[in-house]
Amino acid sequence: MIFRRLIALVFAAGLLASCSTISSATDAFSVEDTSWSREKFNAFLTELIEAGQLNAVVGGASSEDARAVATILIRQEAINVFLKSQGQSITDADRNALVATLSPGDPFYSYSQTLQDALLQINAAPTALARVGMPTAQDLAALYNTLPASAGVVCLSHIVVNTRDEANAALKRLRNGEKFAKVAKDVSIEPAAATTGGALANQEQGNPCFTLNGLSQVNFDPLFVTAALSARAGIPTGPAKSSFGYHIILNAPWNEVSDAVTALVSASPGPVLSQGYLISTNISVASSIGRWNTATGQVE
Repeated sequence: MIFRRLIALVFAAGLLASCSTISSATDAFSVEDTSWSREKFNAFLTELIEAGQLNAVVGGASSEDARAVATILIRQEAINVFLKSQGQSITDADRNALVATLSPGDPFYSYSQTLQDALLQINAAPTALARVGMPTAQDLAALYNTLPASAGVVCLSHIVVNTRDEANAALKRLRNGEKFAKVAKDVSIEPAAATTGGALANQEQGNPCFTLNGLSQVNFDPLFVTAALSARAGIPTGPAKSSFGYHIILNAPWNEVSDAVTALVSASPGPVLSQGYLISTNISVASSIGRWNTATGQVE
């Protein structure tokens, strides 16, 4: 169990979440009611350096490494809280199964209890998430209708134009009752809009919706992604500026995509729903470490 490998994996995953700065001067970060003090976090970084998992620089760990480690720990604390909400947890059996794979001379045994516990929790999380069951149709609909991203899935259409005034004009047409696809075909500068009506289909899975992990793997502009995560079901959102122009974004109403959302969630309920939980939970980070970025799901 190598922490450096986990740092690489956390950047590859690219999960998504909300952003804020810390409210307590003594905390490095917090997830809901769980927090790591600056003292505990700094001691954790020091041990990673001593274990050869991080490179030492003047003053301790580099800012980049500190942000990467904080990202991993924040995500793990969020998973812990999510599992509890689902009546699940990472069990002693999960942790013992990992320890059983180690050789007697593994460096793991020289680590402090704090580092051992963190490594076991991180590595055992997928096993615990796999035990999370599918929510009822009513519960999934409630999650999606509250905020699609909180269900771990988004079903997006967009209109992109060159100016804010054009975007506001398109938004006015939508609010006056015109169909989203019709307005997209009329005004969107995206070439495909003439045939798609602005819908952003998940080509890889043949689904009109994306899991949040799937969304992160597509080359969407981060500013667009940030706006998409806050878009409610059936309500056009915007204008939102990106490098491509000004967007009006729509998450499809539940009644239009219920089967598609259900298919994506049912394929992997724990991982998908935990990503949605990460979007909606309260995460804070000390400004001296960085900020929690919505589009990348990392401390930056």
